[in-house]
Amino acid sequence: MNEALRLRNLQLEGDVQSLNEGFEAIEERARHDFGLIKKDEIFIQLVDPNITTPQTAP
Repeated sequence: MNEALRLRNLQLEGDVQSLNEGFEAIEERARHDFGLIKKDEIFIQLVDPNITTPQTAP
């Protein structure tokens, strides 16, 4: 249990340090977590045609 918490704390410490050092880490998080797309970029989403989506009731 303590080892898992120690590893988690090290990861969080690394995240904080990256965020304090510049905008690259912030941009990466925004892209991953919020789907950030910059001006003049093209977004391409690939969809697996074999996966069905649930139908919503009218």
